[in-house]
Amino acid sequence: MDIFESELTIDKPDVALITETWFRESSLTNINGYTLFKTNRPSRGGGVCIYVREGLEVFEASVPELNDAFVEHVWCTIKNGEDKILVGCFYRPPNSSNETNVRINLLLSEASKLISNNRFTSLLVCGDFNFPAIKWSKNSYPEIIPFDNQSQMFVETLYDGFLNQMVHNNTFQVSDNETSNILDLVITSCKERVSEIVHKPVLGISSRGHHILSFDFSTEASSTRSFDNRQFDYSKGNYRLFAERLNELDWKTLFENKTVDECYQLFIDIYNDLCKQFIQIKRIHVSKKLKWLSSTSKRLIREKKNTWFKYLSSRKDVRILQKFIELKKSVNNNIKADLKRFEVDLVTKSKKNPKLFYSYVNSKLLVKNQIKEIAGVDGTATSDPNEICEILNRQFDSVFTKNENDSMPEMADRTDRTLTIDPYDIFSIENIKKELKDLDGYKSMGPDLVNPMVLKETAEAVAVPLSLLFIKSFTSGTIPSLWKEANVTPLFKKGSKLLASNYRPVSLTSIPCKLMEKLIKKPMLDHLISNSLISIRQHGFMPNKSCVTNLLEFIDLVTEAFNNRSPLDIIYLDFAKAFDTVPLKRLLYKLKKYGFDENLVKWIAGFLTGRKQRVVLGNSSSCWSNVSSGVPQGSVLGPLLFVIYINDITDNLKSPHCLFADDTKLASVLDDISKNKILQDDLAAINKWTMDWLIMLNEDKCKVLHCGSDNPLNEYRLNDQTLTKSDLEKDLGILVSSDLKWSSQINSAINKANSMLGLIKRTFKFQNKESICRLYKTFVRPHLEYGVSIWSPNLKKDINAIESVQRRATKLIPGFRKLNYKERLVRTKLMSLETRRLRGDLIQFFKYVNGLDQINWYNRVIFKSDSANGLRQSARGHEFTIERQLVKNCNQRHNFFTNRVSCVWNRLPKEALNSNSLNVFKNNLDKIDLESYHNGA
Repeated sequence: MDIFESELTIDKPDVALITETWFRESSLTNINGYTLFKTNRPSRGGGVCIYVREGLEVFEASVPELNDAFVEHVWCTIKNGEDKILVGCFYRPPNSSNETNVRINLLLSEASKLISNNRFTSLLVCGDFNFPAIKWSKNSYPEIIPFDNQSQMFVETLYDGFLNQMVHNNTFQVSDNETSNILDLVITSCKERVSEIVHKPVLGISSRGHHILSFDFSTEASSTRSFDNRQFDYSKGNYRLFAERLNELDWKTLFENKTVDECYQLFIDIYNDLCKQFIQIKRIHVSKKLKWLSSTSKRLIREKKNTWFKYLSSRKDVRILQKFIELKKSVNNNIKADLKRFEVDLVTKSKKNPKLFYSYVNSKLLVKNQIKEIAGVDGTATSDPNEICEILNRQFDSVFTKNENDSMPEMADRTDRTLTIDPYDIFSIENIKKELKDLDGYKSMGPDLVNPMVLKETAEAVAVPLSLLFIKSFTSGTIPSLWKEANVTPLFKKGSKLLASNYRPVSLTSIPCKLMEKLIKKPMLDHLISNSLISIRQHGFMPNKSCVTNLLEFIDLVTEAFNNRSPLDIIYLDFAKAFDTVPLKRLLYKLKKYGFDENLVKWIAGFLTGRKQRVVLGNSSSCWSNVSSGVPQGSVLGPLLFVIYINDITDNLKSPHCLFADDTKLASVLDDISKNKILQDDLAAINKWTMDWLIMLNEDKCKVLHCGSDNPLNEYRLNDQTLTKSDLEKDLGILVSSDLKWSSQINSAINKANSMLGLIKRTFKFQNKESICRLYKTFVRPHLEYGVSIWSPNLKKDINAIESVQRRATKLIPGFRKLNYKERLVRTKLMSLETRRLRGDLIQFFKYVNGLDQINWYNRVIFKSDSANGLRQSARGHEFTIERQLVKNCNQRHNFFTNRVSCVWNRLPKEALNSNSLNVFKNNLDKIDLESYHNGA
């Protein structure tokens, strides 16, 4: 006890949760400055307690649902303003009985319901649960090795209650240098509140025991501060009159004898003036007031309060009391109706504008998901918003290529054809009108504050000045200075959130500038494709290609190596800040080599030089800094320019490879002793390219996956550094393992989907069938289906685990919990996820067959023709029939996309396969009982 009290004196925690206290009734357990809540075991050993620092508002949790003397647990409630946190501590002895396990699960389920029913704002449960078989993972559904039902039921209890377990490293110290098992858990209903967990040494002098787990749990009262901010309400504009005023102006005369900068500033001045005239102003009142509360409800609330005071001053007149009771009912009914109306409307609009959903979710969180702290150069963390912006801006500035040497590497012309752009053609009023009408009116504005909804609604009129402006800009090779300014949003990648280097910048640029970029991009892309100037292995930002086509193409090669029993090595390359470090002189040089004429190159030079950026977080921002290199992420042209710049990196590669922009991977099927050397030579060629063209690799993050049996485990070097070996890598968002089994990816998808489902459950009070289905299909199901044609499960346990998310989602619908799953699917008109995967496979293959997706298979898909030595079409197939590869004892290849889809594809009716468009094919599929195909009927 003395040692523990000493630790408390040094660390000064607000809350300490202890298991195996071994307290007796006679024990001296009080600690000065702390309030104690405890449960002692009647016999020797065990026991749990919670110490809470005095000064915090804390109470014993008097909740009947959490009373169970059979389980060792204790609860308290901590309040901070409107934040009311339920805190619990558990001890589950090893080899506990089935009854103990059932009771613990029931207590956690009841605690979760208390959060759902808004009796508490958040839940925090800590303790020693002694489930060594559960292998907890930060981003994945936990595996249970060896499997046992008690562990599985505990995991399902957490997932059914949308609870998050935050400890992901071993917590038991076996000896001075060895740990084992995650026994001690931190469970919460809101993972955003829990900071990174620090494992501290075992208490006392023993080298064996449980780690002390230390973490921050964020809590803050709802803000009482309020302020007014006036903004345009772009959804309430008189755009007819706005457009009429634009049409009255003689733009040609207005722009005459003016520079591009002067023309655009004039356009902005007129735009701003018309906004003030024809778009309503709305007051953004930031406070704890509810924006969904109607004026009727507010009036009734005031009337109720006044009636109560009248009742008290009337010496308790019964008639006034009756009126108060009636008003109280009316207030409650109106509030429920207001919230229901608001949430139903929000759910309907969220599919088109997801920002509404996330804005509402964030408004409900007492603890916001934002950058709270950043460490400076000296390692000292700051929470000041302006300092955070400056630190991030300095970090983003530090990666730019400052001094591009004059010695340019030589490069041969890539084509003898030249693209010459006629500005009067591509910037015609008709072309601009078409693009304006296709704008997403909900996109964010750039630093010039030109709103896309205004441009969209006034397309017919605003196309005229924009056409003149674009032509003047292109012919002069100059860009409005406002277009060269970018507000940068820092996006967290991975690692510690304290490190500025773990964030990447995304630029928010001018909407008119993006429009002009889009019009220029089209002829550039047509030129590159028609002249076959881009590597066929490049899938990034190319038409009819995607992350999925990249992975299908590459995994085709890998699974065939497994099928041939050939070992295979995969190398994943990581370029350091690739988009931000593209040297401008070298880029412009390459553009000429790819056949882009002087005028276009001059305009692009103007577009990329003299840029400025600043980091913006909420109402805080950094100073402006100059951008000396790179192509802006968030622009339209930037990705294409990068693809052009990196394209020739593949010129001398002999090993199979695939790219998605800078995401590059190489593979070598080691069926010949020389293949290892070829792969090493390719790495040397890539390294030379990076030195010549000044795009550096991050050797520490480049990884090798050794796949297949009898792999010789060759070492590979890059820039004199041996590459790190890995068993699992994230490839374009999909987790690829060295054994090519998909359990990690499946668990990760389940974890993301379940977290989003929990967020929906906690946020939305009115959960009817329509709203739950719409939210589930928009925000949850995509996590279970991204890239699923690559990793589609074939094991029953994985199929059931994925389906459990949809089972859980349909149970959220009022009145559906007791219905069986098939009935819930019928009533919601949802397919099982297993059947949707089959449908998705068929759609993906239709896209390939009809050229809607370009996939250059390493192993050609063979179609059977209706010939003398082929199948008779009328009896056994059709002209679209594909051969299924004969695979023996290789699940990886047997379950690969082309083999998996062939059986069902070959049995589809010819009418469906003859569909003249993708939508027609989908409609025809929906007329077929795909479940019977899946079941082999």
